[in-house]
Amino acid sequence: MKLSDMARAALPLVAAALGGCDETGLKPLKECTVEETDSGGDAVNVDELSNFSIAYNLLDRSGTDAVIIDGRPSSLKADEKWRVSSVELLMAVPSDEDDFAAGAQVGIRVWDGDDLNASGTPSWTVIKTFDPSSLTWETSGKHTVNLNRCDEADCPDGYTCKELAQSFSLCQASRTLKTAWLKFDLAAELGSSFMESDRIAIGVVWPDGEKERPLIGASDFDRDCNANWTSFEGGPFEQQSGAGCTWPMIKASTTVTRTTVEQKTDCGD
Repeated sequence: MKLSDMARAALPLVAAALGGCDETGLKPLKECTVEETDSGGDAVNVDELSNFSIAYNLLDRSGTDAVIIDGRPSSLKADEKWRVSSVELLMAVPSDEDDFAAGAQVGIRVWDGDDLNASGTPSWTVIKTFDPSSLTWETSGKHTVNLNRCDEADCPDGYTCKELAQSFSLCQASRTLKTAWLKFDLAAELGSSFMESDRIAIGVVWPDGEKERPLIGASDFDRDCNANWTSFEGGPFEQQSGAGCTWPMIKASTTVTRTTVEQKTDCGD
């Protein structure tokens, strides 16, 4: 090849290197914004912090039971964004009933902040219809428990151990529970939103007042109650006080997204 031919062949490569065209020298290059998303780990995993001890629900009342956590991934960099991608709840039902509470509504709610009563705190809710047949149930091991006591002092006003045992709510008679993790995906609800706060809240939602509903596993650790907030019948959230509060058995996964600018012939839009 002649020197002049070599020079002409190198021109497209030079143009591409200067950011004008691709390597063929025919297509102009564009600056494209590219997002890459990776797992950010767990915002919280109560299953790793504590053990399943009891199961509960809000009896025949609608409401939300929430806890406030430090959700920001510890490895998050200054140019990265994060969000909660999914939440899992440890569901519990009597081990001898395959279709217990089938059709009941249960959900989760995630707040981007720790003020649950502020109208400006963004939140996202996912509600599911409980379908026991779709879950993989654990009938032995660390996520099962025999509820072998009913303490009248633990029952709310207006309820007795017998009544609650019949509806299988807070104060149960001796029965064995089986458990399964139910996953709530937040991608559709969040859309393009990301978390702005380091401290967030995650709540278990019972949207209606039906009595037969699944129970939620709870931890056996006793923590200060200032992280626990509860709302009944659509009312304001009330912060719990004192010590000795448990947390719902929840797993909350996060994703981390970083944005870069790359030169391409087609940005895909």
